[in-house]
Amino acid sequence: MPEQKALYLAEKQGAFALGTAPIYKPGPGEILMRVESVGLSPGDWVIQDLGVLVETYPAILRFDLAGTVEELGEGATRFKKGERVYVIPHLTRNFIPDRAHFAVSRPGPSVNTVMLVFSNTRSVMKKRPQKIPDNMSLDQAATITLGICTAAIALYHDGVNVIGGTCGLTPAWEPEGCGKYQGHPVVVFGGAGSVGQAVAQAFRLRPDHHDCVSQKR
Repeated sequence: MPEQKALYLAEKQGAFALGTAPIYKPGPGEILMRVESVGLSPGDWVIQDLGVLVETYPAILRFDLAGTVEELGEGATRFKKGERVYVIPHLTRNFIPDRAHFAVSRPGPSVNTVMLVFSNTRSVMKKRPQKIPDNMSLDQAATITLGICTAAIALYHDGVNVIGGTCGLTPAWEPEGCGKYQGHPVVVFGGAGSVGQAVAQAFRLRPDHHDCVSQKR
């Protein structure tokens, strides 16, 4: 099986080390993606420095990635070879380099979910990759997904099995959510960051939204 270079976290709170990881053929409903840009987040140093989230080592880390579709598995009809896509690998407590993960054209949970993003070339994906708009670069696309997911969980999750509190709001794109909170003011602190921007954009979906930006120099 062909291999690629990959950056491993060798042990809990240990050092990163360069190694190799296999390049898998995409299975039914999967795509093989050439990873060309990776977004960095606080989660990277938190996992290494505090030894949280990951339970099995050595591990390959990462949250956001963007790249190009290189090969299609049988039945993977949503994408074409050469298309640019971005995705957030499913975050689990198992980061062992194995087959990766994300459904392209078929629903259903992923099994043995892993991350192969700090590998230098390719990753097999199974679930929710999205096409990158023509006016967006790969680097820009690699900064989107974790911020949006973090904002969405904080705003709309029911709070079950989530560390910390959530707002439990009804999304504006749901029929019962449109206009539900009309007249209720909201303040977003830290709106200049990736998560804060995602929260602000979520509130812009409200039909009664108003923008107010303040910056102290």
